Amino acid sequence: MQAHSSTGLGRNANWALIPFLAEMREIHRQLVEDPALHDAAYDPPFTDFNLVLDNHGTAVNVTPALATCRIKFRASRSLDRAPILERVRAAAARAGLELTIAAEGTPPELPADHPLIALAGRLTGAAPRTAAFGTDASELQALAPCVILGPGGIETAHTPHECVTVAALEAAVPLLARLLAEAARTA
Repeated sequence: MQAHSSTGLGRNANWALIPFLAEMREIHRQLVEDPALHDAAYDPPFTDFNLVLDNHGTAVNVTPALATCRIKFRASRSLDRAPILERVRAAAARAGLELTIAAEGTPPELPADHPLIALAGRLTGAAPRTAAFGTDASELQALAPCVILGPGGIETAHTPHECVTVAALEAAVPLLARLLAEAARTA
């Protein structure tokens, strides 16, 4: 219930989140520290379990009526997500919180010997590696096999310095053209 914080009349939605957040911190710790939950193909090898809090623009002198916690749970195909999701559901129920789970597509993990991976490796001269971040390929793989290839890098993604240089964009054009031409010839 929203109110001016000095009146003591409101009910702060953040306090209801704290028990839930404590349990989410424990899940995160286990995902980072327990080797049984890791995938060595990823760097880092542990699952992304990123938590973001939102009070929907509430000023610091207002008791927030709404608090939203969003968690980005991105895991490799090798991790059984069901036990983690059940722990999240149970923690939300114990805290009396409303929970919505929005699933994304699974990671686009083609085998290293897949023809598209081999072609991309041959054209770039780079060995294939697993990307620990997500892309639209999680959804697009329903249409066709996907490989993550292009200008830019994860090092600056979602940072204040996020950019792709014009030179990198220019260099990508002939590479992507060769990839499309060779893929079309073998299709």
